[in-house]
Amino acid sequence: MEKVEKEVKKRVKKPSTDRVVIFRTTRTLRDKLVKKAAQNVIDGKRVGLGAGGTYSVNHAATEMLAEALGVSFKREKDDKDSKSPRVGLSFLFPVEIYDALQQKADREGISINETMRRILEISTS
Repeated sequence: MEKVEKEVKKRVKKPSTDRVVIFRTTRTLRDKLVKKAAQNVIDGKRVGLGAGGTYSVNHAATEMLAEALGVSFKREKDDKDSKSPRVGLSFLFPVEIYDALQQKADREGISINETMRRILEISTS
């Protein structure tokens, strides 16, 4: 009976300590954030770019291989997708960061998204 209770406890999900934030921003700021993430890898602060950067790394490697092998390579894209100045990013923040961000936004009387944009613009300049 004890074994069954332990199994049940393992399967019961604990409340999440993280909060998801969808960040609507510009391609310019997104690109600055990607460059910052890549620089952190180069500087040895991080091990890798993570899932968001994996596509870009894969695409760059594929382009280099195609060029070296003399093979034509071009991804098909929808022009609407690539020309939109707005993009969305999703973040999974620890609850402490989310709460601090929410409090700062409330104090300033603006949205969390605008607070994030301001902080990240200053931090990537």
